[in-house]
Amino acid sequence: AFAMAGRTEELRGRLRLLMVGRGPLREAARCLAAELGCEGDITMAGSLSGEEVAAAMRAADLLCLTSRNEGVPNVILEAFCCGLRVLAPAVGGIPEVLDSAELGATVGDRSAQAFAVKIGELLSSAADRERIALHGARFTWERCVKGYQRVLEAATGDHRGAGPVEALGP
Repeated sequence: AFAMAGRTEELRGRLRLLMVGRGPLREAARCLAAELGCEGDITMAGSLSGEEVAAAMRAADLLCLTSRNEGVPNVILEAFCCGLRVLAPAVGGIPEVLDSAELGATVGDRSAQAFAVKIGELLSSAADRERIALHGARFTWERCVKGYQRVLEAATGDHRGAGPVEALGP
């Protein structure tokens, strides 16, 4: 998708990809980039600290996630907190958090062509990074725990009202 988007008139010579992390597909990704002729536009950063990832996200224009299966990936919530738009497949819980066009887009068709088109569309307009960061700030661990507590109380009929910390005891 990156190579396809980079060949469009609007993005030719302007697109750069930063791949963060290590994994079993790293060498395959490097070989594919060479085969497609875009290896000079890709940086494979390997493992980065949390601060380095946040800095990279604040400097980026778009986070692309191409997973086949996900719940609600933390990387999306982290991107939002950094004011970064997200392009991701419409799988798992992703559409629940990536729920408006100002946050980015989901792709139902996971083809490289579909991702390339969306990359071009998203990069053709400016992001409101402040609004995206405000959306990301909604996703706190405290709020998550309270939500799970409500679900568990509803499922068990236990409505004693003890908060998560109080339920654990002293």
